[in-house]
Amino acid sequence: MSNQFYYLFEPLKVGSVTLKNRIVSTAHSTRFAEDGVVGDRFCVYHEARAKGGVGLIITEAQPVHTSSVPRLGMIHNWDDRVIPGFRNLAEAIHRHGAKIFGQISHHGRQMSSSLTQRPILAPSDIPCPLKREVPKEMEIEEIEEIVDHFGQAARRLREGGFDGAEVMIGHGYLLNEFLSPAMNKRTDKYGGSLENRMRIIFEILDSVRRNAGDDFTCGVRMSGDEFIQEGLTLEDMKRVAHLLEETRQIDYINVSAGNYAVPHFIVSPWYVPPGAFVYLSAGIKGEVNLPVGCVGRINDPILAEKILESHQADLIGMCRALIADPELPRKAQEGRLEDIRPCIGCRQMCSGVGTATTLYLGCTVNPSVGYERETESLSPCGKKKKVLVVGGGPAGLEVSRIAASRGHQ
Repeated sequence: MSNQFYYLFEPLKVGSVTLKNRIVSTAHSTRFAEDGVVGDRFCVYHEARAKGGVGLIITEAQPVHTSSVPRLGMIHNWDDRVIPGFRNLAEAIHRHGAKIFGQISHHGRQMSSSLTQRPILAPSDIPCPLKREVPKEMEIEEIEEIVDHFGQAARRLREGGFDGAEVMIGHGYLLNEFLSPAMNKRTDKYGGSLENRMRIIFEILDSVRRNAGDDFTCGVRMSGDEFIQEGLTLEDMKRVAHLLEETRQIDYINVSAGNYAVPHFIVSPWYVPPGAFVYLSAGIKGEVNLPVGCVGRINDPILAEKILESHQADLIGMCRALIADPELPRKAQEGRLEDIRPCIGCRQMCSGVGTATTLYLGCTVNPSVGYERETESLSPCGKKKKVLVVGGGPAGLEVSRIAASRGHQ
């Protein structure tokens, strides 16, 4: 084992669970759910990351209400029929010593009523810059219903064997819309002051605890800066983090950046420097005593180690790095850095699932994504042959790699 990564492979207690290392596969859309529940493809994809040595897996945002179905292939965590699939997934992840949290959310105005066949909901009737559909300003009864649904979603996670829940309050989703003065123009108890704009978040955290228990790990994912006009800044989010910690209802804070009006902050392309948004997590970490996670093109275990060593974060989100190479943690721990297949930040097949209507998650440098079951069953060939591959592009190189791995020359 390599001694190069002291901090990266140090265990960390988060709420009621202890993670074996600091590497996190953060929430990201796969479209692998089948009819709203976890199926085999979803399970095998995440198990490959657990098998590769990751400490924590956080599943993609799970809508908690029928008014939030932004695209196909998502988990519908408003129905108890998701629980058996959750159990299969949790068992697969735990088999390899990793932990699993489920991110629960409502997409608010960042969707289309053509999918839900009902008005889209938001704190105020201000349209999303991307979808451009005017939402319905939520009534008090609708807010109360959503609050209850978040709690019930957390209960399903617990009954499904998950280790925790992550409440999404960033990225322009519904709770971010309530939080942000750019999107919340209400004049009732859910608008105006910061405490009023946070009221629904406080109520949801209470609902999560009532339904899932005080010993169930609960955290939030939030944008450290919205990077939009009239939006929340890092200084605002420091205050938000402080108020969240004071509730004693959360066990960690996972810090991201931006919303879908500025999507390059959420899924950063190649021209954004690696670790460009770590300063946001560092700013939040300076305000709270809770474990703090960071994200943003952290595609190298050496960079991850430096972030931890400099106390800028406690957890390292390496989402796309783990899509590109699910065995990154094990390879880093064994000192095999040259064997790591790096994420190149192209966004061609990972962020595309956020805008296309039929595309599954994929990866330009890892063609096995979504096909882990098929590729893991590739056995040594019965008869070894000499294979000539004409053309050394990506396809030719992959053919050569697969042929060699099966024993051909």
